Amino acid sequence: MAEAFSNYFEPYISQELIKIRFINESILPKHILKLSTKSPYSDVFGRIPNKYKLIFNLDEETSHELMIMIEKFHYNILCLENNIFIENDNLSLENKGQILEISFDIFGVFFLQKVSIFVKTFYLLQETTEENRGVFSGVDINNNLVNGNIIIKPQKK
Repeated sequence: MAEAFSNYFEPYISQELIKIRFINESILPKHILKLSTKSPYSDVFGRIPNKYKLIFNLDEETSHELMIMIEKFHYNILCLENNIFIENDNLSLENKGQILEISFDIFGVFFLQKVSIFVKTFYLLQETTEENRGVFSGVDINNNLVNGNIIIKPQKK
């Protein structure tokens, strides 16, 4: 029973308890628990949880870094920096699983208030800790729209 109140409780156990499996075949599921292990997308979902260093590049001279962690079972996005909190986090696969979208609101001392990040999932399938490049758009602390390139570096687990 203690596991049920933990953040690390594996939700797929509920499928065993109610003896029903839910499958949504009309759209790409947004969560690994709705995927069959035979699905081509399940491997992508399985490789997403990790610690990442995000490097936001606005131009050649300006960049900002943020350390985050995507949790294993619930895909919650946590900030590993002091005085910064992440809320309204969302993680989804877009364009038939080719693009990973990560979006969240940032509260605390950081140049962004809200951000959406888009990266290709191809690089997640590689057995490497190399950086992945993508793009981001968001709102800065002055309520200005900003966009640029982002480098996502997976950290050792």
